[in-house]
Amino acid sequence: MDTNIIGVYNSQREAVNAIQELQNDGYPVQELSIIAQTEHLDTSLEDKTGVHTETFETKNRDSSESAGFLNSLASWFDDDRMSSNSAGEKFRELGMSEDEARKYETYVNEGKIILYSDSMDTPKGFSGAGTAEVREDSTYTGGYDELRNSTADDEQSLKLREEQLDVSKERVQAGEVEIQKDVVEEQKTINVPVEHEEVYVERRKVDDPDGAGVSPISDDETIRIPITEERVEVSKKPVVTEEIVVGKREVEETQQVKENLKKEEVHFEGGREHITDDEDLNRKNNNL
Repeated sequence: MDTNIIGVYNSQREAVNAIQELQNDGYPVQELSIIAQTEHLDTSLEDKTGVHTETFETKNRDSSESAGFLNSLASWFDDDRMSSNSAGEKFRELGMSEDEARKYETYVNEGKIILYSDSMDTPKGFSGAGTAEVREDSTYTGGYDELRNSTADDEQSLKLREEQLDVSKERVQAGEVEIQKDVVEEQKTINVPVEHEEVYVERRKVDDPDGAGVSPISDDETIRIPITEERVEVSKKPVVTEEIVVGKREVEETQQVKENLKKEEVHFEGGREHITDDEDLNRKNNNL
């Protein structure tokens, strides 16, 4: 069976970083598998990454590190066959020789994580090859010659997140102004001077009552005097009294937006004397 050991890692974090790098390079994660001790692997790792995981209980380990190392050496040179329910047996099922299977079982017993693939086509330039060296002449590696050793560190990271306001503006119709003209009727009173004629009667004394030209008295002597007057005629006409100009202009105002934001903060549990904060170090350096 052609199986490719991708890397041997000191921690789950290193293995996850390698899986993420392979995934970013387009490598199908469903072709990846992990072998490790149960206590060194998160039970949700398979669900979160899609990588098949197979774990084994700790074998041949004492409470002290020296005892674990000696037991690992003993298991390497043990002439008995490995039990069928062990990491070594799993490696033999993958096609490893007896020596190689014992070698990788020792890695597992030391707490390391083995990442392997059934595919031969690991991306070139892959940098997360792990911390243990894989022999290039091993038939088990399938010619994967780009594995590199890396130094393990004891640092672990915890990312702190916070919510930030993302404010955007959208122009919407806030209302509508409708302008119409209404006819309003009002009563106006104006004074117009007019003229009219009146008949007046004036009696005058005659100086020569017996003067010539006096006609005889008759009953039907009448005179008619026409009189005139001015009458007011009213007409209406429309005239322009003013003009209404309608337009729009931009008016800027400030609105307050209030929202509750969450952020993550770190707190430490345990003896404070064992914790050195970078802020404390900076504060001490500034006081020097």
